[in-house]
Amino acid sequence: MASLLSNQNAFRRLTERAADIGGGSYLFWGPEGLGKMEAAIEFAKFLECLKKTPCLNCRSCVDIDKRIHPDVLIVEPKIGESGEEKEIGIGEVRRIKHFLSFFPQSGSYKIVVVDKADRLTEEAQNSFLKILEEPKGRAILILVAANPGRLLETILSRLFPVKFKTWPREEIYRLLKGKGADEKTARVAARKAMGRPALAEEMLSDPHDDEQEAIFELIDKSAAGRFVFVEEILKNEKGNEDLLDAGLFLFRDMLLLKLGLNDLVVNVNFREKAEKAAAKYEAGKIPDIIRSILKTSIILKDTNETDDFNFNFLFRNCDGNGFIASDFKVFLLICLT
Repeated sequence: MASLLSNQNAFRRLTERAADIGGGSYLFWGPEGLGKMEAAIEFAKFLECLKKTPCLNCRSCVDIDKRIHPDVLIVEPKIGESGEEKEIGIGEVRRIKHFLSFFPQSGSYKIVVVDKADRLTEEAQNSFLKILEEPKGRAILILVAANPGRLLETILSRLFPVKFKTWPREEIYRLLKGKGADEKTARVAARKAMGRPALAEEMLSDPHDDEQEAIFELIDKSAAGRFVFVEEILKNEKGNEDLLDAGLFLFRDMLLLKLGLNDLVVNVNFREKAEKAAAKYEAGKIPDIIRSILKTSIILKDTNETDDFNFNFLFRNCDGNGFIASDFKVFLLICLT
């Protein structure tokens, strides 16, 4: 996938900086779906390409793509049995230290890319800090994070920040058209992606219509009917985050419709259903639900509590700004009412 950093001049400036200081530590940060990890891999190719382009065809570029380059180490969260991302622990940091203890074998640098570095445990971060404090040889460290606030300040202060911004809608539209999407599909996906090209590309094959339909059905059901329905939709554990995203988009659209800002509606293909659903809520209630969705999403990512129906964590009051549900079932049963 193309990235806003995927241009020769931007990478050349970073490469020149690395050459000037003999290495360097970088933070590629910004919202999910902007191509940060792809850009980190491209940067690694720029640094190690045999033709200094990158050419994408030399042994070095090909090996980086295959993740078998002897001087490039990629660290990322492991996936648990139920599909959830695990934290990056101290063991991975020890692996990084061991990797950096050797000189480059075939490239110019030893490069470490840590994807979703904001998943590093506190113990792992403290250990990683020592690597940053005592860099060895020609080492390049690239941390990729959507939530850099979860990293220690002492780590952030030692990283050169590279901020990734959301894309203009027309640029995403052109990207999708270039990949063969038809006019209507490209327009809808570009609107729904909210500036995130990776999400737009994903929507070409999976527009998340099922999740949006599930939210509408959930809104229509009585309190008693929700229990049975929620049990069914939660059988797909991977869909929890998709349901939150669908809810966020739909309630955003419902608020816009309430305010008469129809041109800003994202889910144009669900507009009629959104108008009917919006009629069930007072305008002042919808922002509370949106805040609940955002805060619930944060808690679920931090705790991974998506299975047990625990009334001890039914909901928490957030200074009058809606409720945070610490259990995904509770969110679906309570917070959308």
